[in-house]
Amino acid sequence: MNGAHIHLILNHIPVVGILFCTALLVVAMMRKSADVRRVALWSFVVVAAITIPAYLTGDPAQETLRGVSGVMRGAIHAHEEMAFISMIGAEIAGILAIFGLVMMRKPEGPPAWLMAVLLLLSLAVCVLMAITSTRGGEIRHPEIGSDWTAPAGPRGRPGGDSTGGPGRP
Repeated sequence: MNGAHIHLILNHIPVVGILFCTALLVVAMMRKSADVRRVALWSFVVVAAITIPAYLTGDPAQETLRGVSGVMRGAIHAHEEMAFISMIGAEIAGILAIFGLVMMRKPEGPPAWLMAVLLLLSLAVCVLMAITSTRGGEIRHPEIGSDWTAPAGPRGRPGGDSTGGPGRP
């Protein structure tokens, strides 16, 4: 197991986790359920905690890829910058969730404005994580990028093969 492997294992958790947290928060707000709200808030805290090692394993992953052909160096830098912004967003969501959990001890619970801010932030973090993931994929998969053109196959069609397989219109 190397740095890239560890990074690939961990980095999916914040991406999927923030979607789960956001969906759970929506359910909690719609049902006005204190129990579901508590689970949603704890989920944000857990995702924020896991986001840190997912981010920190990026440098060892980059070192593992040093000298490997087909690696898009510019994509690594773009991914790293976006990952930092995504991590900050996830950490802020985790901190807001901690405040919400502390306020859950009061009979009135956390204020509605806090839950609304957390929901809006989590939606933004979902978008940030999606961009980060796409940029991460572009490191070894140039076909993900919008400026990529498939090489012509034997028949002159993009990605086509001589048997008329994938790429056939």
